[in-house]
Amino acid sequence: MKTQKENCLTKFDLPAEMEPELALLLQNYSDIFQAPKGLPSKRSHEHSINLLPSTTLIKVRPYRYPHSQKTEIEKVDTWGANEN
Repeated sequence: MKTQKENCLTKFDLPAEMEPELALLLQNYSDIFQAPKGLPSKRSHEHSINLLPSTTLIKVRPYRYPHSQKTEIEKVDTWGANEN
């Protein structure tokens, strides 16, 4: 008869190239690292982010340049707009 620890070792197969220490950890705690079998149960409290009543959505395009250069690029951009 297999012990509980031996059963943990045979619950799933691990890649052969995995570090032995990591493989041992994953096998010893295999019940924690199993793939979920469904959605989590209903919680007693749903978390949310409460916004102020007058708050609007923030819509900002992602930068294609480093944020540190943003101010300088905007200065150059306004110089060109003033010439027109």
